[in-house]
Amino acid sequence: MPVDGVILRKIVTQLRSFHTESLKQVYAPAKSRLYLIFSSGCIVVNAEPGVSAVYLLDWPREAVDVLAPFGSLLRKKLKGARLREIRQRGTDRVVELVFQKIETSQELAEYRLILELMGRSTNVVLVKEGLVVDALRRSVTEQRAILPRAPFKYYPMRGADFFLSGDEWIEHLQKSRQPLEKALSQVFAGVSKLLALEIVARSGLDPYERGCDLEERELGTLVRAVQGVREEFKSRPGCYLYHDPVEIAPVSLVLRDDDPIYFDDPSKALAEYLKLRFGASNIESKRRSLEKAVRDKLKNRFVLLEKLRKEFEEAEGFEKLKKNAELIFANAHRLTRKTAEVHLRDWEAQSEVSVKLDPSLTPIENATKMMKTYSKLKRKRDMIQRRMKDVEHEIHYLESLAAYIEMAETREELRILEDELGEQGLLKSKEKGGKTHKPAKSKEIRLGKRFEFEGFTILVGRNNKENDALRQSAGAKDLWFHARGVPGAHVFLKVDRDPSKEVIVFAARIAASFSRARYDRKVAVDVTEVRRLRKPPKSPPGYVLYDNEETLMVEPLTLEELKDLKEG
Repeated sequence: MPVDGVILRKIVTQLRSFHTESLKQVYAPAKSRLYLIFSSGCIVVNAEPGVSAVYLLDWPREAVDVLAPFGSLLRKKLKGARLREIRQRGTDRVVELVFQKIETSQELAEYRLILELMGRSTNVVLVKEGLVVDALRRSVTEQRAILPRAPFKYYPMRGADFFLSGDEWIEHLQKSRQPLEKALSQVFAGVSKLLALEIVARSGLDPYERGCDLEERELGTLVRAVQGVREEFKSRPGCYLYHDPVEIAPVSLVLRDDDPIYFDDPSKALAEYLKLRFGASNIESKRRSLEKAVRDKLKNRFVLLEKLRKEFEEAEGFEKLKKNAELIFANAHRLTRKTAEVHLRDWEAQSEVSVKLDPSLTPIENATKMMKTYSKLKRKRDMIQRRMKDVEHEIHYLESLAAYIEMAETREELRILEDELGEQGLLKSKEKGGKTHKPAKSKEIRLGKRFEFEGFTILVGRNNKENDALRQSAGAKDLWFHARGVPGAHVFLKVDRDPSKEVIVFAARIAASFSRARYDRKVAVDVTEVRRLRKPPKSPPGYVLYDNEETLMVEPLTLEELKDLKEG
């Protein structure tokens, strides 16, 4: 774990320097990263599972022009609120920031922003009056439900506070049949494997000896080792950073024979550790670079579309030119003299029409010129219309790419998307000459995420290539699902017998969950047979037209419901 509960204690001590300050702004440039801006600096919350941490910076070190959905909610609810209390739950990896804010109703409201920095269960939850307002990741488990308006419950804390526990931890240790390094991590909340091994190393005991097998003398040396770590922790405010391999520790490590760098500022130590340990492979870093490439292209396409629309409007008068020319030709027998204007009767509209002319030409010559201009404008308008349609397809495709990048959960999924962006010319190589990124020779396309529900197989495309591949391999009577009007995954229900209504609704909920509308309470999802899908020629990957659809209103699945599904 990048930050355990003991290191977190040092960070929380720093956080208290923001006590009584007002929250100036909230930035959320990535799905799992938050910046809480105060006058004295900012609190960084990295809520990516496996790389979870909280620490302080003077100012964000990345572009913050994008606001992820949960960040938008926090900005709305907490901007201007005063930070009244910062507390850690024992030495567990849970931190609470308690805010107070005067609402528009002039009532004083209390919000708790709860940071759960616990590996795969990492989450950020906003709570008001004991009820969940919303969370970075909604979930439902046997222990609790993290959903809007649900009562908030903590995960049960496993183990005692490393600093406040008396002798009860010794009794639990003596009952443990686990090796000491595991037993210590169980009897103390928030103690990492590294710190547990350090305690055992200081005691001189065998880390594989079981707690229940300790003799009184051995137990005494272990107790003194724990006390020594506690005292050293209190004696210095900072953290130690080790290289090769990179480790961060709240105390100096006798386990290591290399010299560490000591940071008085634990936040600087943690930021440097994260940079060294995860900088090259950080999933959020990769996500941001791909998002920027798509965002820049989208901006370019929207500018082009607006330009085309203006040109289209300027060419709108071509039908009027044709109409005026036809009226002149119909009255050619009486329009023989050159003139600047003629007055004609439009028998279809039953009205008089005045037509401005070039006085250097005869009316017939003017009409002939009008027809040539009409033909030219009609060709231009038709061309613009086709081009606008192509650009709209590009925008649809780019928005789907943006949604897939946002929803990607693994580095492998992002790598596949990076290859797709490279193939579409959206990424530039860092090599000299700036050549277009060439994707790695990819393995055979894996046909999406596969789920089983009541004996039926449900396939979910994780990118546009998979969407096309799934469509091509699907049976004509298989069912296709897609969130209506928003970017999202193509979902296919394999039909070898009649599915029940429950199965169809469940597949629709999966489609809602793998769409940009996954945080909404209700999502409209279209469902139709695969044989009703049509892919227009030259359309971008993942683009289809469809008909004969039925629209279902469903709730997206929670994160825990998705985890509980059988995936093959």
